[in-house]
Amino acid sequence: MGAKLGGGLIRCGRCGKRYTNPFGHTCVRRMDSRRKVRRTRLAPKFQLRCSACGKPRGLRHTCVTRTDFRARKRRAAQRRKTEARQAKRRAAADRRREAAKRRKAATAARRKAAKAKARTARPRAPGHDPHTCSDPDCQRYGCLRYREGYEDGHGAVAVLTALAIGWLMRLARARDERIAVAWAEQRAALRASRPAQVAAPQPQAVAPVSVYVINVADADQAAMIRQALPGQSVPGGTRDSGPAA
Repeated sequence: MGAKLGGGLIRCGRCGKRYTNPFGHTCVRRMDSRRKVRRTRLAPKFQLRCSACGKPRGLRHTCVTRTDFRARKRRAAQRRKTEARQAKRRAAADRRREAAKRRKAATAARRKAAKAKARTARPRAPGHDPHTCSDPDCQRYGCLRYREGYEDGHGAVAVLTALAIGWLMRLARARDERIAVAWAEQRAALRASRPAQVAAPQPQAVAPVSVYVINVADADQAAMIRQALPGQSVPGGTRDSGPAA
């Protein structure tokens, strides 16, 4: 702990600082300073100051160096507390995570064991096929939908059958008309080519007309066909189709 001599021989009247060398003094004064500008004069004054703290050095001087030790110590303690608290929280989170993993593994094992026990203890029920179901009033969803589709399909088949029968009858009628016209034209040509005294030839047999008979076993389909083809007879019985002479 040393001492240095402070002060000077001259006092600046503008800034109030003391100096000894006039060529080394730099006067610094604020523009808004209310200090009254005085005359620079010779005023020697010297004083011993502590080199450590800068205070005047006397016989009862106690050097006190202002440092931020307490602040740094307080910040270090706060930092240690924060780190300890964070470590405690991390450890608690790790413990909770491990406990959750153990619970999850135990639950999965119990579920697996229960499934295995159920598979071994209870045999699987046989499947219910709507196609082979013999109960006409079965209320299962599959059987209900199957019966609805079956009825809709039979209705569509009846309509298509009626349309096909009508189309075949129209074709047969048109063919018979063409055959009759051709026979009439041929007979007229033969009569015109023969002499008048020759007796008229015996009429030949007319070509047979095809008749299609379709017997429908289902009464509902027969009724639908009768509605689609008015005036046509649709007998019941076994289904048969083919030309009849």
